[in-house]
Amino acid sequence: MVLLILLAPCATSLTPPSNNTDLAALLDFKEQVKDPNGILASNWTASAPFCSWVGVSCDSSGKWVTGLEFEDMALEGTISPQIGNLSFLSSLVLSNTTLIGPVPTELDRLPRLQTLVLSYNSLSGTIPSILGNLTRLESLYLNSNKVFGGIPQELANLNNLQILRLSDNDLSGPIPQGLFNNTPNLSRIQLGSNRLTGAIPGSVGSLSKLEMLVLENNLLSGSI
Repeated sequence: MVLLILLAPCATSLTPPSNNTDLAALLDFKEQVKDPNGILASNWTASAPFCSWVGVSCDSSGKWVTGLEFEDMALEGTISPQIGNLSFLSSLVLSNTTLIGPVPTELDRLPRLQTLVLSYNSLSGTIPSILGNLTRLESLYLNSNKVFGGIPQELANLNNLQILRLSDNDLSGPIPQGLFNNTPNLSRIQLGSNRLTGAIPGSVGSLSKLEMLVLENNLLSGSI
């Protein structure tokens, strides 16, 4: 009897946790978009585990979504805020999918996110300052959208950032002078084709890994 009492907690701890949270987040993503080619309608079904769904990748345990990636696929609609509930997500790629609406502020609940690619859509609104909380982020692509307003100073917190692409939007105002003070790994900065004004931050010169700097078609002034 004593042996059974000791074993019971162990058996409970080995029971795989249910992950209805990730499932609900994926289903809400599906609800928020139109799928004219019927890819999600035919593949994202209850008859198969969500880790086998197209565009979804999971960790080795098969319980947690680590990637949600769609490129060059007709998905019309908005990005579901429920994506912020995919707590193990490390890669979010929704590129050239004709999405509209804002970048969800709920993305700041993704502490493991390393890749955020939302380029070639029709996203609007401002760049959420809370993206500066994603300190593991290595790639940030918001280029070729309809994003407006200033570049948030908080992006200076992205000390692991390697690629920053914000070109071909309607960004205005100055490039924050401290934007590159804490980003030693930056290799590509693309801010062209906006309405940015003011001086180029001097800290650009300290980026030893920088390979590409694109600032064309702006209203920048001052000395180089």
